[in-house]
Amino acid sequence: MNHKNNYKSFSPLIYIVIAASLLWSVIFYSIGYSFYKILIVYVVGIPITPLVWQFMGVYVEKLSRDQQLSQWEEIK
Repeated sequence: MNHKNNYKSFSPLIYIVIAASLLWSVIFYSIGYSFYKILIVYVVGIPITPLVWQFMGVYVEKLSRDQQLSQWEEIK
């Protein structure tokens, strides 16, 4: 990976997360979930999303490093 996954690289995409979460909220509200439960998930989920983005970046970077190391083992 050439870039690190952090909040600055994620911030241009936050509007997609907000729009998707609003649409999911509408869907759940229409089938009968109470609004306050949806609001709690929304309030907790939006601030955590960049952390998940960063975690996935670390995971993908680790997989990439492991793959590069396994290529060296095949050469020996």
